[in-house]
Amino acid sequence: MFEATCKSLIAGICMVLAVGSATADTWLHNVNGYTSTTNGIREFSVLVFDEAGKVRAIGDSGLLSGSREENRVDGGGLTVLPGLIDAHAHMYSFGLLQTRVDLAGVASVDAALTRIRDYADEHPHAGWILGRGWNQVLWPVKAFPTASQIDAVVKDRPVWLNRIDGHAGWANTAAMQVAGIDNDTPDPVGGKIVRDDNGQATGIFIDKAMALIAKHLPAADNDDYRTALLSAVDTIAAEGITSVHDAGINLMNAEAYLSLADNDELAIRVYAMISDAGEVLDAIGEPIRAYGNDHLEIASVKIYSDGALGSRGAAMIEPYSDDAENRGLPFWTQDELDGFVEKANALGFQVGIHAIGDLGNRMALDAFEKAQQGGPSPLRNRVEHAQIAIRQTRSDRIDAADPCDERYEHGRGSHRT
Repeated sequence: MFEATCKSLIAGICMVLAVGSATADTWLHNVNGYTSTTNGIREFSVLVFDEAGKVRAIGDSGLLSGSREENRVDGGGLTVLPGLIDAHAHMYSFGLLQTRVDLAGVASVDAALTRIRDYADEHPHAGWILGRGWNQVLWPVKAFPTASQIDAVVKDRPVWLNRIDGHAGWANTAAMQVAGIDNDTPDPVGGKIVRDDNGQATGIFIDKAMALIAKHLPAADNDDYRTALLSAVDTIAAEGITSVHDAGINLMNAEAYLSLADNDELAIRVYAMISDAGEVLDAIGEPIRAYGNDHLEIASVKIYSDGALGSRGAAMIEPYSDDAENRGLPFWTQDELDGFVEKANALGFQVGIHAIGDLGNRMALDAFEKAQQGGPSPLRNRVEHAQIAIRQTRSDRIDAADPCDERYEHGRGSHRT
C-alpha cells in the first residue's frame, strides 16, 4: 500500500513538473489530494499552480469554473501529496557515492573489505580508492577497523573511507604514508588519531584529524561538483523529495549550485548552509535568496560544536560509560563559538550548529542566547541533531563541568581522549 502511494505521489509530481512551464495557471484535477493545515489534514481534488510552479489554490471541482480546457491536466485519480523536504542532507557527498565505494549497511568488516577489493579490481587506474558509509556499530565485532585490514586487500594504492556519519575516516598504510603520519604526529585540536597500545596509528582518524589525510586527496574541480550534484538531485527527485537543506557547502560547491540554477538545472529547491563562518562566508558576504526562479538560497551557516556518538567525538559533560577517559571532542571554546554565531548573524545569516553531545548542545544554546542579548532575532538559529540533551537549572550548572574551565581548555578535545 505504501509503495503504491509513493508511486502515485511520484507520478503526480512528474506530471506537475511536466506542465510547470505553462504560460498561465494550470489546473490539475481528478486527483486524491492531501495536505496539512493548521486545522489538520485537508483533502482536495483540484490543485491550481502558476507558471513558476507555485500553488495558488486547492479545492474541489468548483475551482475549474472559468478555466480553459488547454490549461487543465487530468490527474487520473492519482494521489497527490506535498513534496517531501529533507532538512539535513549532504548533496555533494551523496552524489559522489554513485561513483565511489559505498559501504552503507555492510554487516561486517569482511563484507566491507570485499567491496573495497572489488572496487579496486574494477578501477585499476584510480589513484585513490575513496568511499563512505562504514559503521562498526553494525558489525559482530564493534571495534574500529584498522589500516592493516585494508592492506590485506589493497596495499599498492592509498585508500580513504569516511564513516557513515562523516566524523571519522579509515585509511590504509599507503594513505598514511602519503600524509606523513607517524608515531610523533600530534592530535589536532578537535580531532584524534586512534592509536594502538604501542602508540602507532591504527588507520582511524576522528573529526578534525581527518583533514590530515583529506588534504592529500585529488582536488575536485567545478565539473566534479556539477556532476555529483546533478546525480544527487536526479536521484532524490525521483523519490519525491522536492527540497533539501544542504548542511555545509564550500565555495566551489556554492559556485556549482549557482551555475546549475543559472542553467535551470535544479529540479529541486535547495537551502544551502555555508560550512563554517570563515573564508566562504567572507567570500559570499550576504545571503543569496530566491535565486534561480526561487530554486536556490544560500542564507545559513553550518558550524560544528562537536563530533558524533558512533565515532566517540560527541562532546559530553561526563565521560562515556564505556570509555572513562573520554568526554568527546569540543571543536571550539565557548568564546570562539559565540564569535562565529555573532559574525554570521550580523551578516544576516541564520546559524545551524551541529550539536550531538550534551556539552555540545549546551555550548550551542549558550551561543544562541548570547547572540540575542540585544533582543530577539528573526533569523531563527537552530541546532542540528540535538541528540543528547539534559535539563539543568542555572544553579546546577555552577557545579557541572564548564566547557571553558581548565579541563577543556588544555588542548580542547585531544587532552583526555
